[in-house]
Amino acid sequence: MIYQTIIIAPNWTHTLPLEAGVGFDRLSYSLPYFNRDQKIRDLIDSGVLNRYWGPYDSVTLDEDNCKVIKMAWNTRQAAEDWITFLTTSPYKYETNPDNILSTEIVEISD
Repeated sequence: MIYQTIIIAPNWTHTLPLEAGVGFDRLSYSLPYFNRDQKIRDLIDSGVLNRYWGPYDSVTLDEDNCKVIKMAWNTRQAAEDWITFLTTSPYKYETNPDNILSTEIVEISD
């Protein structure tokens, strides 16, 4: 089972690039948030997040110009933890959760 987080946010300018696609190396891009790069590296090292993007990872814009950020996780707990990470202190001040319109986790059978 794959667990995909879907986050919709209107004002996030510093996320992974829109042009990234399948095979994109998560470690090739530095996020401008305190400790975020290390967090991504730790998740990859622990095996809950793949280093390279697969078909269920993307960053797109919707019709309202909001970023839609989809990430695939190897465990449901990791997906839940990521949403919590984005919306709790001290990271909530970096990502501004007041601008998050929605979050959800979708289960995808592999």
